[in-house]
Amino acid sequence: MSHDLILIIIALIGSNGIWALVMYCINRKGSTHSLVRAVSYHLLSSTVEKYLEQGYATPEARKDLEILYEAYKANGWNGDMKSRIEKVFDLPTKNLKKKDCI
Repeated sequence: MSHDLILIIIALIGSNGIWALVMYCINRKGSTHSLVRAVSYHLLSSTVEKYLEQGYATPEARKDLEILYEAYKANGWNGDMKSRIEKVFDLPTKNLKKKDCI
């Protein structure tokens, strides 16, 4: 019986099981969730401000911003971000891949 218990403990230590338990204990307190929320807000906010200051947004930038916003919104957050995103989508579009002919 004790031999089986030792094998189970060794298997847990050598597998992802122990790390899953550690991550569960860390996440249980919500610190990871809070950190992800803060980082995603900061990234989205600074990206929006960059495009608003720049005065235009490329199609690729709009797509990237849309992906960031959908991930942000999927966590149940919104706040003022929707109106800020709409301001970026109202900016003129500039396609940097298209070269001007001379």
